[in-house]
Amino acid sequence: QISYSILPKMLYKILEEEVRSYVIRKLHQLCDQREGIEREELNVQPDHVHVVLSIAPKFKVSDVIGWLKGKMALGAFDNFLKPEKGIEVSISSHAATA
Repeated sequence: QISYSILPKMLYKILEEEVRSYVIRKLHQLCDQREGIEREELNVQPDHVHVVLSIAPKFKVSDVIGWLKGKMALGAFDNFLKPEKGIEVSISSHAATA
């Protein structure tokens, strides 16, 4: 297993209160769903999330990150975000081996 540090960065400071709780709960739930993906660290800030994952070699890192970000974004938009016309939300990530 190799550990990766993942840092999704949000354009706006939206990770507060209910959204922060949702992100923490959902990341725990998603990582628990897949054998071979383990959370080592998790820190949610108002505009970004630090996650250190241990990912089994059978998974592509890009696939795991895409899966996590996709599931998180769909749930967050459905539950919390109702962007007004003309407002853009940007989500990016940075991965580094530990």
